[in-house]
Amino acid sequence: MFPFSAFSGSFEDAEKLIVEGKLDNALKVYQSILDRDPTSARAYRGIGLALWTGGRSDQAIRFYDRALEIEPQLVQAHTDLSIIYSALYQHKLAIQYAEQALKISVDITNQLNYANVLWRAERYEDATQQYQKVISYNDQNIDAYIGLGSTYLALAKLNDALDVLNLAIKVDPDNVDALFNRGVAQSKQGNYNHAISDFQKVLELQPNYPEVYFQIGYAYQLLKRYKLAINTYQKSLKIDSYNAVVYYHLARCHALDGDIDIAKKLRQKAKKFQEYNDHIEEARAYINKYPDKPEGYMRLANLHTQRKKWQEAIWNYQFAISVDSRFLAAYQELADLYIGLHDLDNASKVYQKSIHQFPQDIQLRVMLALLYKEQSRLDLAIEHLNIAEKIVKNLVKKNPVPKNLEQLSFVYYAKGLYNQSEELLSELMKQDPNNLDYIRQLKVVQSARAQRDWKK
Repeated sequence: MFPFSAFSGSFEDAEKLIVEGKLDNALKVYQSILDRDPTSARAYRGIGLALWTGGRSDQAIRFYDRALEIEPQLVQAHTDLSIIYSALYQHKLAIQYAEQALKISVDITNQLNYANVLWRAERYEDATQQYQKVISYNDQNIDAYIGLGSTYLALAKLNDALDVLNLAIKVDPDNVDALFNRGVAQSKQGNYNHAISDFQKVLELQPNYPEVYFQIGYAYQLLKRYKLAINTYQKSLKIDSYNAVVYYHLARCHALDGDIDIAKKLRQKAKKFQEYNDHIEEARAYINKYPDKPEGYMRLANLHTQRKKWQEAIWNYQFAISVDSRFLAAYQELADLYIGLHDLDNASKVYQKSIHQFPQDIQLRVMLALLYKEQSRLDLAIEHLNIAEKIVKNLVKKNPVPKNLEQLSFVYYAKGLYNQSEELLSELMKQDPNNLDYIRQLKVVQSARAQRDWKK
């Protein structure tokens, strides 16, 4: 499961390692616990927690599921899964796990988590009742006040929101979320100077908060102080450069300030980014409707890749694979992403995993072999190239069609047998002289041979 490395320890040791961010060591401690007790649901949950904390949610879910197979009443696993699925916009599953956690234990943590899950699912009336229930149990619970205030904001109950958020700030005067939400409520009521005051205090506590800069800019815009608004919107874009809403408002301020040409360019950018955001929402809606289909995760991963949001892209490619282990395109895209990030080790692991599902796929084996070559793992490279050659020669023997001959040429190229590769491609081009793939591949082979000969 995980490489054993002379690690031992207790649950407390592992939990401390997670808090310290030493996730690999935490995984090894949990593995050592499982080596001693293979039926420890708590250890499986701990591995899930470490993986989730490290952004590997797809793998984490499998360990949580195993924990619940062993101990169906393990409340922490239900709670964690509700949060994971909520973050993945799979709200139906999130609510189910949060409700199950409450059936097992009605403690304040599960009550609050259920309210948060309802809020993320936009079930605001239900969330309101749940936050009120938490406050009735503990009138010092600031997270419940903030959640309730956010819910009132979503329901446009601004006076109620202000009352609740004032109570939250009374409990914790420096709470960033409470101050921010109060600023939003005041801005919506037209109290722009009071709103700006709250937002500026938030920035004193948390300087890199793009939404705060946007809210300050919006308040200045409504006060018709356009130059201040422009300056503040630009600060927001330095932190979040793809925010379509900010670009729209920035364009509006430039237009109102007389810079029509700049406004037009900014509107074009806003339109472009809004289209991207719409595609993101469409992909999330598809995932929420069809959580067991890989296409939604794949689409979302590709969109994140376009914006260089690498970790989000990786998570979603991994989820596509986890819901359908035969979805070949996700393996290929994920491996390409790792290669682009110069992470050849993880790229190799993706190809290894794909070969377990597609052992006869020539391209996968050759790509894995080429990655091994780059990492100077020549024995493994040769092993996979020999397997690939054996498979494709059998295919050619049974059916010498161009597709199989092209694959054999690819294997020869990967093995450094450039003359044999070129001969096959030349024969194929006699049959189809305008085939652009053959032309491109022949150039690659000839270039590789020339480089080898030059080095000699």
